[in-house]
Amino acid sequence: MLHKGSKSQNIRFVRKAATVLFVAEGLFFLGCYGVWHKLNTDRDFRKYMHHNYPSTLEYYYSLSIKLGAPQHIRTTDLASLVWLTGFTGLGYILYITCTPSEAQIEKLRHSLPGIEKNKSEVEKKREQYFQALQAAASEKPIYLRTKEDLKSEPKH
Repeated sequence: MLHKGSKSQNIRFVRKAATVLFVAEGLFFLGCYGVWHKLNTDRDFRKYMHHNYPSTLEYYYSLSIKLGAPQHIRTTDLASLVWLTGFTGLGYILYITCTPSEAQIEKLRHSLPGIEKNKSEVEKKREQYFQALQAAASEKPIYLRTKEDLKSEPKH
């Protein structure tokens, strides 16, 4: 009968270490691929990387150029950063300087056709509307009325 020899401890250690290294390398590759995919598809993520990890973003751009990707991504990102920082501030300044005062709004309100000239007209219409609603709420709904009820009502 043949006896199976026991494996040495060194071979077991090497095999376990190789397995751990292989799994770690696979996980590292998946993480790198996830970051690479996010950099390729998400402009906001590239902006985040530009502000927090500029060397990583520079490496991404240089590697993309070496692999033959179009170079317009870098210029588009930089243009969007300039656009966001420059024109967002400009928009806020225009908002502050061009917002009309209450006097200008009141002047426009009186000069435009179709707008009530004073607030009392609006209040009168609102009061009439609420009175009509209250009258309708106090009456019997039309779907519950009989023919006699409808005939006995005065015509408007």
